[in-house]
Amino acid sequence: MTHNRPPAPPIPAAADDPVRATDEEGRAYREGVYHPLAEVELPTAPEDPRFPRRGHGPAFRVHGEVPRVPRLRHLIGPSVIAVGMGLGAGEFLLWPNLITVNGYGVLWLFWVGVLTQFVVIGEIERWTIATGESVFGGMARLDRRAFWPWFFLAATLAGFFWPGWASQSAEFTGQIIGGLTGTRMDWQPIAMVMLLVIWLGLAVSRVVYNALERFELMLVMALFPLLLVALFVVGVVPGEVLALFKGAASVGNVPPAMVTGKQFPTLLIAVAYAGSGGTLLLAQSLWLRDKGFGMAAYQGRIAGIRGRNEEVSETGYVFDASAPGRSPARAWMRVAEQGCWSPLSSSSCSAW
Repeated sequence: MTHNRPPAPPIPAAADDPVRATDEEGRAYREGVYHPLAEVELPTAPEDPRFPRRGHGPAFRVHGEVPRVPRLRHLIGPSVIAVGMGLGAGEFLLWPNLITVNGYGVLWLFWVGVLTQFVVIGEIERWTIATGESVFGGMARLDRRAFWPWFFLAATLAGFFWPGWASQSAEFTGQIIGGLTGTRMDWQPIAMVMLLVIWLGLAVSRVVYNALERFELMLVMALFPLLLVALFVVGVVPGEVLALFKGAASVGNVPPAMVTGKQFPTLLIAVAYAGSGGTLLLAQSLWLRDKGFGMAAYQGRIAGIRGRNEEVSETGYVFDASAPGRSPARAWMRVAEQGCWSPLSSSSCSAW
């Protein structure tokens, strides 16, 4: 399927740097960048080592211009925080449970999860930056029936279809309110309010990921003060801090009950599947595409109810990796690595 879109307006060259974007160009990435292309006028990429393999999908379109790279200061804020919070569920939920039951000695396994995500997220980002396609588009090229995107869709829905997150959060919130006020709070009304807030956040947004980022920013602004209050209430014992560092270095120490008993499924999810988010790691690709990182600047963004959908090519756009002047591609991976690391998450991205 092809789209007759108007040619993209020329991207103005930076006065002193052919790789880095100007301040004006960089600030545009806070809302997301989109430069539509006249796809029918672009040549198709041959089966050649200079280009990504097309697999069982349509041929890529070749566009020689890799957009210049914004500086990290243009991305600090909601963009970074959204990635950190969105990929940190395993660290907030699973690892406290594992350490409470098994002690600090198993904390070294946390770094196994870190390295797992390092590789997974790095390759997800590389594909989107180099082709403009989401990782789901790349998976669809692996076989003729596009099995893997549908598999991950079903796997994600199986874990998140029932709104258990809202019910558990509502019950916890009700207990806190009840403890502070001395009254009993039912969790059902609180859960409904939470779901309503989520729906409104997506409904009123023009670009879905921008709304999520702003919401995450508010959550983080509330998180750190509450975390300091919690540490003050429970007290910070120097011995506990020392045990924490010792456990992180105790490589190979695993209680037998942890790998044979009821804790093993929790360990498997926390380490092998990189946290309770699991398949949500793949959403990193959609975030990069909607922000317009690399060749994704020529793809459309996911619009909210009030927004207007932009056309997303079914072919993807690539550049000749052997041509001179391709340094923006490496710079894109570096800024993605710097922008997606967060102390709230065990996630990071590899270099190009």
